[in-house]
Amino acid sequence: MKYLFIPLILILLISCKGEDNSICAGLVPYEEMERRTYIADGIEKISLKTVNGDLTANVNLDSLISIDIVRYCLGCSLEDAKNRLNNIKIIESISNGQILMEASMPADDPSQYEANLSVIAPDSVELIMNTINGHLNIDSWKSDVFCSAINGSISAIEHLGDLRILSTNGSIYCTTPPKHTQHTKHTQH
Repeated sequence: MKYLFIPLILILLISCKGEDNSICAGLVPYEEMERRTYIADGIEKISLKTVNGDLTANVNLDSLISIDIVRYCLGCSLEDAKNRLNNIKIIESISNGQILMEASMPADDPSQYEANLSVIAPDSVELIMNTINGHLNIDSWKSDVFCSAINGSISAIEHLGDLRILSTNGSIYCTTPPKHTQHTKHTQH
């Protein structure tokens, strides 16, 4: 037991290094939010991908698509955390009727970084959503959705379109909207 204690302390101290490789006494969180807005006309598909983050899709009846990006990280100080936040890269492309957005984490210590993406769009747009170590939430979508989550749950509430799900180490919860019953008025003569 005595020999295991020393290596554990060394591992803990190494994992708490700041951006300048100084050893941290404690970690300070920092978070920034950004919204990107697009005209929905001509967009047929949205693809979102992240590691250590959640993905959410909600319906918008407007002609706009908005994607909220929340980036989060830990640092030795507030200044260190702000500087480290820039290590999360948001990769974006728009072509052939598709918006692609990916939050790319640094390889050095991805456990201290997180990026959540939340899209609000017309439900006629097809969705592709992939996350590792995060959750997927889709609410009231009518078009096709393909989603995968590793180490996270998937929730599709009141979904009407085709739904293709791949999940590893996570729960799946799906519902469809209640069927509307047609009431017929009967009269007697």
